Amino acid sequence: MDPIILTKGNIGWSIAKWTFSRTNTTAYLSVIIHANDMFSKNNLEKDVNDLACKLWQEWKSHISENTNLDLLLLPKQASYLKGHRWRYAKVSKIPDKGHMRTNTKHNIALAGDWLAGPRIECAWISGRDAANSLLGRPYYSDITKNN
Repeated sequence: MDPIILTKGNIGWSIAKWTFSRTNTTAYLSVIIHANDMFSKNNLEKDVNDLACKLWQEWKSHISENTNLDLLLLPKQASYLKGHRWRYAKVSKIPDKGHMRTNTKHNIALAGDWLAGPRIECAWISGRDAANSLLGRPYYSDITKNN
């Protein structure tokens, strides 16, 4: 089955994917929900697990409206539901590429999402680009164009 991607209401981004166990013929639905910026800002100091429950309920209500997913397939209780807070996780302005990021003389390079964009993938790409710069290889992509 294709993953279910949802962006609506307080949900800035979410993905759900079914996994099927071959040993006991059980299906599992894994869901990751990211709150949107405004919801996060307005609820910054509130209990993250209460917010996780709220976002889970909202996700289920949107899913029932926007997909063919039968909510009766979902268990009444989530087997694992945990909220997380990354207070400074979304960089809003990245440094100009004209600034020095690599010192080949001392074999050191800067890396991190703050150099490439607001997502965890940006940290990985920045790390790869830092390694490539130390190895004398060119940069391969600029994912900030997609964010």
